[in-house]
Amino acid sequence: MEKSRSSTLDLRNRALLGICIIIGFILVSQLIINSLIVEQVANSRVINLAGRQRMLSQQLTKDVLILQYTSDTTTRLVHIEELRTTLQIWELTHQGLQEGDFELGLPGSNSQSVTILFSAIEEDYQQIVAAGNCILAIETNTESPDCDDSITSYIDLVLLHEKDFLAGMNEIVFQYDAEARAAIDYTRYFSYILAIVGCIGVVGIWFGVLRPAIQRVQMTHEQLQKQSDALAQARDEALYAANIKSQILMNISHDARTPLTSIIISADMIARTDQGTLSERQHQRLNVIIQNAKRLNTFLQNLLDQSKLQTNSVQLITEPIQADKLYEELNYVLQPLAESKGLQWELSNEANFPTTIYGDRTRILQILTNLAHNAIKFTEQGRVNVCFVLHDEDYWGFRVKDTGKGMSAEEQDKIFDQFWQADGSTTRQNQSGVGLGLAIVKALIDLMDGHILVKSEIDKGTEFEVWLPIQDDNATGKQ
Repeated sequence: MEKSRSSTLDLRNRALLGICIIIGFILVSQLIINSLIVEQVANSRVINLAGRQRMLSQQLTKDVLILQYTSDTTTRLVHIEELRTTLQIWELTHQGLQEGDFELGLPGSNSQSVTILFSAIEEDYQQIVAAGNCILAIETNTESPDCDDSITSYIDLVLLHEKDFLAGMNEIVFQYDAEARAAIDYTRYFSYILAIVGCIGVVGIWFGVLRPAIQRVQMTHEQLQKQSDALAQARDEALYAANIKSQILMNISHDARTPLTSIIISADMIARTDQGTLSERQHQRLNVIIQNAKRLNTFLQNLLDQSKLQTNSVQLITEPIQADKLYEELNYVLQPLAESKGLQWELSNEANFPTTIYGDRTRILQILTNLAHNAIKFTEQGRVNVCFVLHDEDYWGFRVKDTGKGMSAEEQDKIFDQFWQADGSTTRQNQSGVGLGLAIVKALIDLMDGHILVKSEIDKGTEFEVWLPIQDDNATGKQ
């Protein structure tokens, strides 16, 4: 058992470790992939703006040539404004490509190859930009200490450096594109690696956790099935043995009660008819024989009833019972016993109790007699009260109350167990018996779909309350 528990804990720990590894793997993979995606987006913007550098240089050349050869005022104003815008954008993007620009999404983290290429065209860029600014200053009549009044020389300077600048920017764009493709290839290879690692992880978790867990479940299922089959076989054997035992007890009870009944009848007849011929000592011994024979008869009857209850062979017969007849029979059996101990015997019923009830007369009388007999047996002084009550529209019953020594809470929990007797005189079982009386009472009440409650305090007495369902004359027998 301990080994199985340790193995189960080991599998659980492996499963938790595997889950943590998978979660960590997924998170790290997502972070890396996201960073690669961000880098590729930045690369695409860099390539786009690098390509626009070429267009801006061409646009600047176009604008200065138009300004040289066009005399139309409107056209010149348009191209002067275009020249100003081109210079601003060109300077901004050229610096952003090399140093980075957050608003443009340019990281500025160029490779060494791109940095060298930018260095190669930096002089051409500076000359073109400077010439463009001088042309713009001349055209807008803005004073500039670094510019003279010859626009033609600045246009020639732009044309002189444009070719080298365009060639250098072409190389930069190609280099950016090559590096972006390499990053894409790296991302692709990395995704392959992640897929392979993921597959290896899944296979490892399968062989390291899931497969052993499934095998453990299958093994446990097989063990449980074997235990279930063994328990079923043991149950069948126990039921068979119980049936055999019950049958033997029933046979013994029947066989023993026949001669025992004859002994009781014969002894009772001798005690009644031969009083003058028997001495007092002989009468005492004869009474001992009669009392012990009756107790033995009760014991055999209890064994017989217990066997029938265990084998579900007790047949309940519903019949009308006259309440007053039931009272008379109880009085006849129990009143002399109570008075012989100096106890006050009280038998009563509530005002609304019906005159006729329905049920198994023999079994109801057996329950009443057993409870009342126990109450008399364990009450030394005071009274024993039996009261018939109508609990509600569905249940009737009776209360058996005494002023005896009572029972502890522990005894009340065990009072209806078979073959149980409390220590001392507070027991509610028959001290001279084997503890079947109240167990049979409880079983019979359960068979009738009723309830029995017990309330008791030490030195304050005990009260049994029985609830039985109300039946009518159409009720059938129950087994």
